[in-house]
Amino acid sequence: MLDVWGVQLHFQQAIKQVQKDNYSKAEKWLNRVKQSTNEQSAIEKEQPVTV
Repeated sequence: MLDVWGVQLHFQQAIKQVQKDNYSKAEKWLNRVKQSTNEQSAIEKEQPVTV
């Protein structure tokens, strides 16, 4: 339900949706970071270390 200014009146429901959306975005970001670090670890293991 919206008031005349377009502000959502069902605050609790709106907040739950925002939290869910933010959690989903954060989860996707974290998965990309984990994948990136896993790929970097695999690359480092394949390359010999020279000192």
